[in-house]
Amino acid sequence: MSLKKIILIIFVISGQVCSNPLFHQKIAQGIPYLYNLELKKASDIFNEAAKISPDDPRSYYYIAQIHLWSFLGSKEEHEYKQFFKFSDIAKNKIESIEKIDGKDYLADFWKGNIYTQRALAYSSKDKMLDAFWAAKKAIGYLEDVIDEKPDFYDAYLGIGIFDYALTYVPGIFKFALTLTGLDADKLQGFNNVRLAKQKGSLFKTEATFHLARMYTDYLAEYDSSAILLNSLIKKFPRNSLFIYQYAITLIYQRKLDLAEKELYKVINLNNKNFSQTNSFSYFLLGDVQLRKNNFNEAIENYIKFLTTTKAVDYTGIAGLRVALCYKFLNNEKLYEKYLLLARNGNKDIPEDSYAKEYSEILFEYDLNKNQLTVIQAGNYLLAGEYKDVAKILNPVLHRIKQPDWKGKVLIYLAESNIELGNYNSAFNFASRAISVNYNFDKWILPYALYLKAKAYWLTGNDKEAVKYLLKAENENDYYKKEYLQSLINNLKQKLNLPE
Repeated sequence: MSLKKIILIIFVISGQVCSNPLFHQKIAQGIPYLYNLELKKASDIFNEAAKISPDDPRSYYYIAQIHLWSFLGSKEEHEYKQFFKFSDIAKNKIESIEKIDGKDYLADFWKGNIYTQRALAYSSKDKMLDAFWAAKKAIGYLEDVIDEKPDFYDAYLGIGIFDYALTYVPGIFKFALTLTGLDADKLQGFNNVRLAKQKGSLFKTEATFHLARMYTDYLAEYDSSAILLNSLIKKFPRNSLFIYQYAITLIYQRKLDLAEKELYKVINLNNKNFSQTNSFSYFLLGDVQLRKNNFNEAIENYIKFLTTTKAVDYTGIAGLRVALCYKFLNNEKLYEKYLLLARNGNKDIPEDSYAKEYSEILFEYDLNKNQLTVIQAGNYLLAGEYKDVAKILNPVLHRIKQPDWKGKVLIYLAESNIELGNYNSAFNFASRAISVNYNFDKWILPYALYLKAKAYWLTGNDKEAVKYLLKAENENDYYKKEYLQSLINNLKQKLNLPE
């Protein structure tokens, strides 16, 4: 977007806040630097704007946003405090204007976005009740905007983000949703964000980013996500968050070499305000190398993640994967060490909760050669090496008796055969996986049902596809739930089923 167009948009939505053309020009100059994560330059420009028009809240809003993003990317406490300092200034400026000019939709719009920022800040500090109350205020202000001016499409973004994000609230905090009267609806959230992206003007970049994430996480539409993210990266090549999200999408597409390249871009940018993003990039590089069955390289990257992260999230699953790598390398001492460390992650996220329980099982029962072969085959599957899956699993299929491991073999063979177009074999393996009684890895059953539904759809039998897809959705309440639901949602769309 050209500078001239940005200035025009700011003029259109400015209302009575500020009529100084130089102020608008400064804000327009700062926004591209903001989205390119050149935060020092953006901050300097927004501070210049504040000097030109000290009573206008928008310069302080954007300065607050810089500190919020810096906090989220680095977990530095001083950034958190600076965020609230400038957030308070922006809010107070709006309230001062309202005392003179009265309440209007523009004031409500900016207050809604201020409280959207605060909800994100609070949730990142696990202050969930504060986050919910901030979300309630944000939604209230933004809904008032839409009531007064339904075609002010930027207001739909914040509402959509909350509609979507609140569906991920852990069960322990469900009471707070009831207490605050907040609703959650992924489809409604997706539609609101898409509307903001299509018809909004001021926050189109943010709407595009959130929509790309939803295409990946909610609908498994990885191509759509990649197109949006590429458009953002082209405009803002130094935005490590956009590049990082693109790498995630590539991993889901099983394009591991391309994902690796993008992750190194994040690390080489080395944005000091986003050190946590760098840490998570090492985690994903570990995943990439593990899926390539490069165990030494995987360990190296997981260890870099574990030694640089400032968050407990994903440390459990990283520890488990390091342990498995050491098992492949025949290092029993370090295998057991990292099995123990795998219990120390964030139990509120599924990956770390699974790592804790699974590491306890492995510590008691250990892994044999055939089971290691199954793990290796799972890596080949996630790397898109479908012929290799069958090559190493067919010889051990008859030897594996334990239900959970048998089920993994069957779904790996089913999925690889689907990808290779061998649908009769896929039906056979998926059906056999459905008939197994699982002990720990109960997620295999809904996944097998989904694979059978997909095979039916690919062979033109929509009736049976719908039957097995609905069964998969009904059974989907275990580990990998969100990922599998995105695949189910994707196939639902192709079958013209309602969400």
